[in-house]
Amino acid sequence: MRIRYTFVLLFALFGASCGGVLPHAFVSAAETSTSDASSPSSGDAGDDDHDLPERDEIHKTFQLSAGAMVEIASINGSVDAETATGNVAEVTVVRSAKTREALSHRQVFVDGSASSLRIKGEDERGHVPDVRQRVTVKLPRSIELTVHGVNGRVSVGELDGNVTVNGINGSVDVARATSTSDISGINGRVRIGLVRVSPSGMTVSGVNGKIELRFAEAVNADISVSGINGNVFADSGGITVIGKMNPNSFRGRIGTGGPTIEISGVNGNIEFLGSGAQ
Repeated sequence: MRIRYTFVLLFALFGASCGGVLPHAFVSAAETSTSDASSPSSGDAGDDDHDLPERDEIHKTFQLSAGAMVEIASINGSVDAETATGNVAEVTVVRSAKTREALSHRQVFVDGSASSLRIKGEDERGHVPDVRQRVTVKLPRSIELTVHGVNGRVSVGELDGNVTVNGINGSVDVARATSTSDISGINGRVRIGLVRVSPSGMTVSGVNGKIELRFAEAVNADISVSGINGNVFADSGGITVIGKMNPNSFRGRIGTGGPTIEISGVNGNIEFLGSGAQ
């Protein structure tokens, strides 16, 4: 059985960066319907991986040490960060355009060393042709990953290091993170599987879409939710409500409590699920 807590906040729709919240009305009720009208449909913004007719590709490999910093930024297309065994990172970048001449624009630069790897799209000003970019990387589990400024979906596999994702026009999926500190400015659905929460806590903010957080049994954390235009769903066996539910906030506890997971500025429903929830 799942408990549903409904918080309806009336405020102006915000973009991925989430503007200020206007005065609002409040409704709180236990309901049986499960509509998600405030979230984007199954086809999230920026989730189209279709290539244009002309293409080129980049393939590179790097040896990365434990704790290496990996940054992926300014990409006009999808980003897939998979998990690999060993310490070798494999990078594949596919660029596509309508004409071969257009591929002279929007280059993607890939630079790396043992301690860092950077994949960054060219910052061109003014009118430039449409050049789509798809990035696929296979990364060692022990790296620290930052992804930002992506016009497309982002998918991250099972990493042991910290994961930071912000400024994304598309859905975000993090399969199994041991430490996720910041997810912000997302125009699309967000799904995160958490094995633990870092001592400094975790922040999710400015999301225009549904959020789903799935916790492993070992996770102990406090939850603070404020400024949402949607509903909060909680797996009945995995979360404890703390205090009185207020018009624009929700406080809860996972396990015995611990570092705070702070969620704010969300235009969509929020689900907290245990590892065994369907």
